[in-house]
Amino acid sequence: MKIILKSHYLIGLLFLISCSGGNVRSVVIEVKPERTSISGSLSKYIEIIDDIYEFEHEYTSSLAIRVKVLEIMDPKILKGMRPVLAVSMLSENGVPIASIQRLEIDYQSKNTLQEILAIGEGECIIYFTSNLGTPSKEQLKKLKLFTVTSSLEDYEVNSQDLTAETETEEASSNQYDQAIDELEIAVNDATKMMKKYNSGDYDNALTDYTKMMSRIQKASIKLSSAEGELSDDQMERIAKLQIKLAKIQGTQLKQ
Repeated sequence: MKIILKSHYLIGLLFLISCSGGNVRSVVIEVKPERTSISGSLSKYIEIIDDIYEFEHEYTSSLAIRVKVLEIMDPKILKGMRPVLAVSMLSENGVPIASIQRLEIDYQSKNTLQEILAIGEGECIIYFTSNLGTPSKEQLKKLKLFTVTSSLEDYEVNSQDLTAETETEEASSNQYDQAIDELEIAVNDATKMMKKYNSGDYDNALTDYTKMMSRIQKASIKLSSAEGELSDDQMERIAKLQIKLAKIQGTQLKQ
């Protein structure tokens, strides 16, 4: 839970920055599974709970669904493999929306799914995201259904893998640093933007706004592939950014 909370803390900061910059809004669309069964390696082990779900698109696409376990998976399989799910978004007629790339299961959801498969019963929420694709409003309006495919990926930690795992953790920490770097620049862009906007320099304010949102998108992409915890130094940098954000939002409220 500690990892989830710290990661969500940084994602929440992304959201605050984007909200401080203008009227960009995410699009939320209600979708339902074309069928409750899934295809692929896990078809006999899990199924989708029939319900209406919310697909969200802003700079990235996301979807959270509930699944339930039908039967226990052989522990020998789970020891060396990890379950993977992916979502395809469809129109009402079951035609794929080409401009919306396949949504991939996030890292934490893989672990959660693996845990309940080992137990052989229960339900869980699975989160999917995609940083690719720029669907138009017309294409998003066609969005009604989704399907889920499944597979198993090699996943076995042994003595030879420990070095690789350490390298992955170090790379993730570096990705967090890079994301925070982008956020620091985004906050500076937001400060410049508000000053220009409040002085009536709307054209240049829009330019700064575009730069700010580009930085946020870059940070979001880095976050999506990072794993593990934020360090104390990284948390301190975020805290300083929040103070700057509060000043920006205070300036906005005075106008």
